[in-house]
Amino acid sequence: MTPGDLRALFVATLTDPAGAARQLIAADLPRQAVWMALLLAAALNAILFSLSNMALPAPEMFPGIMRSPLVYFALVVLGMVVFVMALSWAGRLLGGLGEFDRVLVVMVWFQYLRLAVQAASLVLVLTIPVLSVVLVMAATVVGIWILLHFIAQAHGLDGLGRAAGVLIVAALAMVVATSMFIALVGGPMLGSVHHV
Repeated sequence: MTPGDLRALFVATLTDPAGAARQLIAADLPRQAVWMALLLAAALNAILFSLSNMALPAPEMFPGIMRSPLVYFALVVLGMVVFVMALSWAGRLLGGLGEFDRVLVVMVWFQYLRLAVQAASLVLVLTIPVLSVVLVMAATVVGIWILLHFIAQAHGLDGLGRAAGVLIVAALAMVVATSMFIALVGGPMLGSVHHV
């Protein structure tokens, strides 16, 4: 896609998210290109994360490794892949197409939209903090609306209600999976710490 195509797609996403999702799916991008776009989005996210930490140092709540750009990059990639898998599974469960590639391409584009908002928010929080809060609140509402349209189109669903159901089931599945992972990995790690 050319820069002009990306600008047009960005505008379409805001004005007609369902149409933008159909355009992304119809483009039938090579799987390798979509995965490269995902990795680039994660890398940009890690860079933005580092800039945010330098501009606005966060409280010391996590181990130092958790503030590492490389660790953050890995977590973003893992999180995106798991979320796409959860959305694909939940879509099949609720009667959608459940095709991983269709969900992946719309979610990768959605990640770039989030990056644009995060970058704008960082600039505003350093210059006009009040506008930063307004931007984040507005982007959250609009983002959910766009996401529901993307899910509906990726799964071939006939309404936003079913798309919301897919999103809720996927989110619950991720919570359960994360809890199980923490119980399996975190438990032994905590136990070993207590025995040192």
